Amino acid sequence: VGNPPPEEMALEKGKVEQLIEAALQQAKVNNIKGKDVTPFLLDYLAKNSKGETLETNIALVKNNAYVGSLIAKALMAAKIKKERKGGDKPCQSFQVHLAETSTTASSHTRN
Repeated sequence: VGNPPPEEMALEKGKVEQLIEAALQQAKVNNIKGKDVTPFLLDYLAKNSKGETLETNIALVKNNAYVGSLIAKALMAAKIKKERKGGDKPCQSFQVHLAETSTTASSHTRN
């Protein structure tokens, strides 16, 4: 499931791309590799965006939890419906229910 941050928290694509490129270059200069790259990048982005990337990531985590709860609710509703009807296909019920309750945005960034 692809789930972008809430639209009001999305950052400008060009700005984010520039920050990421600069962060990757700095990681290379500092010889940062492997498991240390992600924490370095997140810290670099937060500091160099004046906290905007951190706020967006927090909003994304919250939105992921919300969408996850919708998926869990839809799966449970599909399971119950199947059990009550004795044979309804859960996947079909899940797809319909999720489509009715989905509130995710169409892109991760504003252009």
